[in-house]
Amino acid sequence: MRALLLAGIFLAPFQCASQTPPDRAREDTPGDAIYGLAQDLGSHGDEPGERRAMQYLLDRYPDSRHCEAARIWLAEHPSSD
Repeated sequence: MRALLLAGIFLAPFQCASQTPPDRAREDTPGDAIYGLAQDLGSHGDEPGERRAMQYLLDRYPDSRHCEAARIWLAEHPSSD
């Protein structure tokens, strides 16, 4: 049992050390996550929530790759307040 524990301790760093290239990344950036949340809210009929998430994306993460899509969406879906 102790040998297995020691083997796990010594092998784990070598098993987890690889770096995923950015074009194959599996983790969302904050901008990706917020844009995905906005889309999910919209797909469930929550347009006010989608609008708030899109605006939050623009305010909080102005360099996100999704900002242009958020600007277009907001222009096409003006608030009815």
